[in-house]
Amino acid sequence: MHLKFDNRLLTWIFLGGLALGFAVVFALVGLFGTLTPSPRAWAEDNAKPCTLDHEMGGCLEDKVGRVAVTEPEASSTEPEGTETTTAAETPAPAPSGASVAGRQIFITGAGEGAATPCVTCHTVAGVPEAIGLLGPDLSHIGTDAANRQSGVSAEEYLVQSIREPEAFIAEGVERATPGLMLTAITAGLTDADVEALVAFLSEQK
Repeated sequence: MHLKFDNRLLTWIFLGGLALGFAVVFALVGLFGTLTPSPRAWAEDNAKPCTLDHEMGGCLEDKVGRVAVTEPEASSTEPEGTETTTAAETPAPAPSGASVAGRQIFITGAGEGAATPCVTCHTVAGVPEAIGLLGPDLSHIGTDAANRQSGVSAEEYLVQSIREPEAFIAEGVERATPGLMLTAITAGLTDADVEALVAFLSEQK
């Protein structure tokens, strides 16, 4: 079927619209091709050079700036690290000879004399052998002994507790049972043995 426009007016309208469309397209292409935008004022004021770091990425200038800022912080913490190291290297005071001998008597009961080992009934933190659960825990007896009897020093209290365990029973102390520890248990200890035991127990703070 052959189609054609019978009305010349419609033909001219169609051709005019087509020509106008082409004109608009060419005008837009020419406009965007010749337009050269200028950067904003704030971009020009804040622009800075950037040397690309191909290995790590980013600008080398930024990394140099960060190093310069962090260097003073690292140096300011150096004295603290030095103090910590010095404190860590300070050795704890070594136990006295009497204390070492007292620990041995406490564990084995054997000194110049002989007695039932204290670890049979008592517990002391830091002494693996001392796991007795019948008598009081002596882990802090070096501090507690000073407050057990009014007017009695810690050393005097410890000597009395070893030589005359039935003479005074501390109140409010767990597992401090009257009649549990008898004088016969420590009767075989010499004065030197008692002195050594007191030295060891006094260090249990």
